[in-house]
Amino acid sequence: MSRIRRGDAKLDFPERKIQLHRVAPSPPELQLIKTLAGPLQKLNRLAQISILQALTSSPHALMAQIDNMAAKGTVPPELAAAVRGIVSPLKTIAKLEGLGQLVAQLKQQNPTGWRMVVFTGRRETQTSIQAYLESLGLKVGIINGSSGQRNQDTIARFRANPPEIRVIVSTEAGSEGVNLQVANVLVNFDLPWNPMIVEQRIGRIQRLGSNHKNVVIYNVMLAGTFEEYIVGRLMTKLQMATDAIGDIESLLEASGVGDSDDGEGFDEKIRELVMAALAGKDVKAATERIANSIDAAKKTLEQEKANIDATLGGMDGYQYVGPKAPTLSPPHRSMAFEPFLRVAFENLGGSVQELAPGVLRIATRNGQEYARLREDVDPRYTRAPLYTPGSPPFLRLVDRLTASGLHRVSDGDGHARRVADELGASWAREFGGTNPRVEIAGVQRRFTGSATARVRATTAHDSYERCSVRSSRP
Repeated sequence: MSRIRRGDAKLDFPERKIQLHRVAPSPPELQLIKTLAGPLQKLNRLAQISILQALTSSPHALMAQIDNMAAKGTVPPELAAAVRGIVSPLKTIAKLEGLGQLVAQLKQQNPTGWRMVVFTGRRETQTSIQAYLESLGLKVGIINGSSGQRNQDTIARFRANPPEIRVIVSTEAGSEGVNLQVANVLVNFDLPWNPMIVEQRIGRIQRLGSNHKNVVIYNVMLAGTFEEYIVGRLMTKLQMATDAIGDIESLLEASGVGDSDDGEGFDEKIRELVMAALAGKDVKAATERIANSIDAAKKTLEQEKANIDATLGGMDGYQYVGPKAPTLSPPHRSMAFEPFLRVAFENLGGSVQELAPGVLRIATRNGQEYARLREDVDPRYTRAPLYTPGSPPFLRLVDRLTASGLHRVSDGDGHARRVADELGASWAREFGGTNPRVEIAGVQRRFTGSATARVRATTAHDSYERCSVRSSRP
C-alpha cells in the first residue's frame, strides 16, 4: 500500500520541465541511417542495440562501434568501410549545433545563473562535445569511469561560486551517486532505452533541497527520424509521467510496458519498433498504443491514490498508524559479488587475474580491461572502472551476460503457496484480522530481485485492507 508519495510528504523538490530539442539531421547523417537499415536486420539483438545506440549518440561513436565489430567479424568489413566513408569527412554534426543553440539561449536569458550537465553514453561523443563547447569559449569538465579523483575535482570546480566550470559532460559514471544539484539544466545528448537509467541521470540534479525552483531537461533528437518519433516520444512521455507519479517501477508495471511475462522490457519494445521502422513498416499505431498506455497508467495510479485517501484519509497533518507491511527475511544470494564478477567475465570469454587487492585484470582476444571492486585500492589503479552492485559498469556487465544466453534460471522457492499463506496470516494478526484469505493474483519470473505479494485480509469490522509487499526473495 503506497501511502507516502513525493507530493504527500511536501518535499522541496524542484519542478521538472522536459523539452524535446529537435535538430535537423544533415544529409550525411540521414545517409548513415539508410546505410545501416538493411544490414541491421541480419544481426542479433545485442549487436542491433549497440549499433543503434551508437548511431543516436554521434557519427564518430558509430564509426568506433562499427570498426570494433568489423574487427571481431560481427559485421562485414564492407559495412565498416561504408560508414567510415560517410563519417570521416564530417566537420560537425547536427546535435552539436543544436547544443550550441541551447548554450546561446541560456547565455541570453540568464547570463550567470545557469549550470549545465550534458549526458552521453559514449566516450567518443563525450570527447566531441567537450571540444565543441570549449571552442565556444566555455570552461568544460568531464566525468567518466576512468578518472576517479579528476571527477571529484571537476565537481568541486562546478559547485564553486562563481563556478570555475559552467558545463559538465558526463558518461553514465555520473548518473549514479553523484550530487550535481547545483545545476539547473540537464541535456540528454543521447537517450538510454532503459528508463531507469534516464531517471538516474535526472536524479543527479532534481534533488531534495535544491535551490532551483525548477530544472529543465532537454532531450536532443534528430528530427524526422526514428529517434524523434519513437525513442524521443516514448522516453519523454515516461519522464513526464514519472515526475507526476514519483514511482517509475509502478508506472511501468501499470502501463504494461515494463518487464512482462515473456521477459521483454521497455528497451526491448523500443528496439522492436525501431527495427520495424528501419525495415519500412508503419509503426505509428504501435508507438501510439504504448504512449496511450503510459497516459492510462498515470491516470490509474492517480485515481488509486485518490481512492486510498478517500477511504483511509489524507496524509495532511496525520501520522499513519494503521497496519504496516510485514518484515521480510533478508535476501539469500546464490553467489557472492566478487565470485559472480569473475564468473561473468570468464563466461564472456575473458581471463581474470587479480593485479592487486580489489583490482582485476580481464584479458580477452581483443585486449584487456580492468575492474576496481572498491574505492580504497592501490593509487595506480584508481582510474579503473568501479564495479560495485548497482554501479553502471556492473549493470552493463549484467546486461551483456543475460543477453548472451549463458545463464540458467530455476525457481529456488518450492513452497511459494505456503509462504504466501503464512505471510498473510501473520500480517493480519498484527491488527486483529481473522481468517485471512490469500489470493495469488499472478506470478511473474523477475530478474530484479523483487517479487510482489498482494494480500486481502478480513478484519473484525468486516472491512478490507490491501497490502502490496515487495520482497527481495531471489
